[in-house]
Amino acid sequence: MNVNKQVDGDLFSRLRRGAEAFPSQQQLVCGYIIGHYQEVAFMTVEELGQASGVSPATVVRTVARLGYESYHDLLQEIQEMLISTRTSLWWQIEKSWDYRENPEFESGGRVLSEVARQNVESIQRSLSPLLLENFAKACDILKGARKLAILGLRSSRGAALICYSLFNQFLDNVLLPDHAGSDEMYADLVDLDGNDALLAISVGGPHFACRTLEAVDFVHGQGVPVVLITTDMACPAAPSADVLLHVVATEGHYSLVPVLTVVDALVVELGHHYRDSAIKKLRTLEKLLVDKKITL
Repeated sequence: MNVNKQVDGDLFSRLRRGAEAFPSQQQLVCGYIIGHYQEVAFMTVEELGQASGVSPATVVRTVARLGYESYHDLLQEIQEMLISTRTSLWWQIEKSWDYRENPEFESGGRVLSEVARQNVESIQRSLSPLLLENFAKACDILKGARKLAILGLRSSRGAALICYSLFNQFLDNVLLPDHAGSDEMYADLVDLDGNDALLAISVGGPHFACRTLEAVDFVHGQGVPVVLITTDMACPAAPSADVLLHVVATEGHYSLVPVLTVVDALVVELGHHYRDSAIKKLRTLEKLLVDKKITL
């Protein structure tokens, strides 16, 4: 596959830039690919042109402007991305219950080992050079934040709660804006500025939680740095994120394990960065919980 090395960034970064800066007809092509990349992967030039409302010639010019030598090269990259970054959809929960879809689950004794195998595989596939590079960038943003807000709703809420609970054990600047419900989250978000940061979690596409997307867009407009963890490169919140941490979803069942692996790594990195104050808070909290008979 040949891609012009002068064009920087991954496919979706280039598409988002194109959707903002290319001529209007080419913007339509970029926008359509972002929203329908799974279908585009198997479209001809003529079909993509018809679907996006432009001529085949415009599609070819857009592809060249994105840095590809041919339309085939673009399709090849999208298809490779689909193979390695399958989106974890909420209906995978139901699908995992049908052993005709998952014959490897048929023997009850094998379910645990097979789920564990799939989780490990998704973590291994997530460890791309791009994720490792962006993880370092995300840590720099979170380490420099005066206040760190954590947000995740619907299918992402469990991961956000775990993230908040872990961070709050050793950091003193962590917020959970939707703690009183998403209707109240803007009371916290409106106070954030460029010295703070938002760590947003948005998984389960294509049915993303609308209020998460709105919150990310809002704080981005306030100049607040945003780190986004997602299982879908086409997540609508991605254009408003300063750093995108993309993990690969599991194949046979729905799982937050890939997302929580990134959260665990952030705990290690931030704990190391704030080691002295983090240890002090952990030990103080441990003693207090025992004294108050909350823990043994």
